Amino acid sequence: MRIDGIKGCFSGEMVACGGVNSYGTRYGSLHRSCGSARLNASTMVRHYLIKGRVQGVGFRWFVHREAESIGGLRGWVKNTDAGHVEIVAAGDATQLAELKAALHKGSRGSRVDAVVEHELAENEADALGPFQIEGAW
Repeated sequence: MRIDGIKGCFSGEMVACGGVNSYGTRYGSLHRSCGSARLNASTMVRHYLIKGRVQGVGFRWFVHREAESIGGLRGWVKNTDAGHVEIVAAGDATQLAELKAALHKGSRGSRVDAVVEHELAENEADALGPFQIEGAW
């Protein structure tokens, strides 16, 4: 699976990234691009779609908090119009395994019915900034 429209730019200016994923969900972000933000050679990129009772229960904030506690992850989390939560994360295998375990666990008050995972190309990480919540404010 490829998320269309992600482009990397490493000159330090503000860049807009976004597109439409294979589920038809539009996404976008504005972040400061920086050459030193490149991830290492063991970087993996994953797209997760979380199904269940995951909206209105603090799930995005839970994911953000987990990503921050793992450290070193880049990407974003957002609600979808279909009632799911969508995540794109870049990190090493250990970091992504920790995140995936947290996604299965879910936040207090949530119910995770399914975690659908897709592997993305490593170059998809180029445009990802520090892990953030999309559309939260």
